[in-house]
Amino acid sequence: MFTVMVATMLLVPVLLVGVVMTVIVLASRSTTPVRALGASALPRSAPPSGRWQVRTHAGGQLTSLGARFGVLALWEGRLGLTYDGDTAPAWVVPCQQLRASPLGAFTLSGSDLRLEGPFGSLDVVVSQERINRIMDNDLKDARESRYARELLGMLQASGAYVTA
Repeated sequence: MFTVMVATMLLVPVLLVGVVMTVIVLASRSTTPVRALGASALPRSAPPSGRWQVRTHAGGQLTSLGARFGVLALWEGRLGLTYDGDTAPAWVVPCQQLRASPLGAFTLSGSDLRLEGPFGSLDVVVSQERINRIMDNDLKDARESRYARELLGMLQASGAYVTA
């Protein structure tokens, strides 16, 4: 009898914690599908546009050695890249020909997203601020991740294929 009481006293709190955790997980799940937040959620008045400072290097490269810097511009459903020192864009591509995907927080190269298109594959860091070229800044890196997410949303709204 004593062992049954002890087992019950130990089992009830464990079951209670399990039920509470299940309720929390089920309640915290989003009811809005991710795809519903894309271009259809934005007003159709004007296509998104913007300019970002950018650091690029070949897609899949493990480090940022050999990176190039420039300006990435989005306007009228097109994305263009002009490297520092150049007077003309290296490329301008309709967004419908682009594939963009986030790279995650733990890439060795420090890049936030990958762009793929007729120009090949580029891993990029985008920022509304000047990108540090010699030293890293963790606070700035966090803001650059936010800029990358904003760019992905704008690319998707402009017709690019954006993967999660």
